[in-house]
Amino acid sequence: MTIATRTAPAPFREIGAWELDTLADLARARAGLREQLEEGVLAGRPAVDVERLVIAASELATNALRHGRKPARLRLLADASGYLVDAVDHAADSPPSVAVGRDPGQGGFGLVLVQRLAQDVGSYVTGQDKHVWARFDASERQAS
Repeated sequence: MTIATRTAPAPFREIGAWELDTLADLARARAGLREQLEEGVLAGRPAVDVERLVIAASELATNALRHGRKPARLRLLADASGYLVDAVDHAADSPPSVAVGRDPGQGGFGLVLVQRLAQDVGSYVTGQDKHVWARFDASERQAS
């Protein structure tokens, strides 16, 4: 089962980005996300559940590194109503796939988790780049 294929919601603008070559780069990206979100609130951008967003971003970035072609990139975008995290890799020919009917011990439930944490999830391709994104509204908290 794949996630919806559609472009990212507009008109988000990029406010942070991190290049990812190895799983070790994820810690730097998570710290950068937290910093951007904290600074954003101080600068008047909307507040959001930081932990939910960081967990989802980490799952998307991990998938980009494990299942895509490197280097991967994690982007943080914002608009007046919330945020978008976008994991980009160079495997346009490999759509994201949601684990269905699999034993939980086999893993592969990152996208399922992201779908539970975010208000919306989707993917799209530009050239050789695959984008998998998750949107977080500022005032909403998604039930687990």
